[in-house]
Amino acid sequence: MKTNKKLTVTIGIPAYFEGSNVISIVSKIMSQNTTHFELAKIVVVLDGYEDEFSEYLSMYHNEKVKIFKNTNRKGKSHRLNQIFETSETDLVITLDTDIDFANENVLDNLVIPFLKNSSIGMVSGKSFPTTPNYFVEKVSLSSILIWEEIKSRSKNPAFTAEGTIRCFCKALYKQLRFPNKSADDIYSYLACTHLGFKYFHQKKSIVNYKTPKSWVDFYRGQIRFLSSLSIQEGEFNNEFVKNNFCIKNSDRIAALLKVGRKLPLQTIVYIFTWIIAKITIIISGPVTTSTWKILLSTKK
Repeated sequence: MKTNKKLTVTIGIPAYFEGSNVISIVSKIMSQNTTHFELAKIVVVLDGYEDEFSEYLSMYHNEKVKIFKNTNRKGKSHRLNQIFETSETDLVITLDTDIDFANENVLDNLVIPFLKNSSIGMVSGKSFPTTPNYFVEKVSLSSILIWEEIKSRSKNPAFTAEGTIRCFCKALYKQLRFPNKSADDIYSYLACTHLGFKYFHQKKSIVNYKTPKSWVDFYRGQIRFLSSLSIQEGEFNNEFVKNNFCIKNSDRIAALLKVGRKLPLQTIVYIFTWIIAKITIIISGPVTTSTWKILLSTKK
């Protein structure tokens, strides 16, 4: 159903004491086109507030920017819920702080599907890493290219759900509450479909993000990713999760071979790290807490 109506939008940003990143992302939002929506407010929810942040907060005198200062850290999932609970607009867009918009129409394109189909509950954009400089970033890029190849082969819409840029309709976000666990990206897709809403992947809404610059952060990222399946099985029916989150071994092998031919050394190092992370999870169990250790090298 096509309409010329402008939807009201709240943009929510969960932030872990990232002063410069918050300033940057809010400025970028202000530069975006709003042809198809009305920006009601930008809600920045700080997850762990320190006094030093006041110098950044004092720069804001815009009535549309609302900042919640939380001294205790409870994780991204908790702060997303806080954003939903304090919103009443037609749509809520959630963004990570460490991203760049590919163009000035990223947010506008994210909203358009809701204007065309009222049964859509969630729209996810597309994120891709910035150009790598360090070797660890190149290894991370190889893992991302492998994942992109798996997604292309599987055609599974669940794999396109991004945690970096998403938009939720009011009927969904008023019901949606993230559990106190990580892997909020795939959870949002599963919850959307489980509650009877349609999902749309907006390939035109592209953002770029930074990959880890340290091996510790890269390893932690692998642990978090590999823990995702077990997290979802604890929240939904196992059969439902497996039907929506199944990676075929044939797709995985084909993706490894394709990327491995182009980036052999990086792919080998990635596989080695993946094996170590997998062994760690088998021994110690998956990392499920939403207050995971922040990958600080991606925030700089």
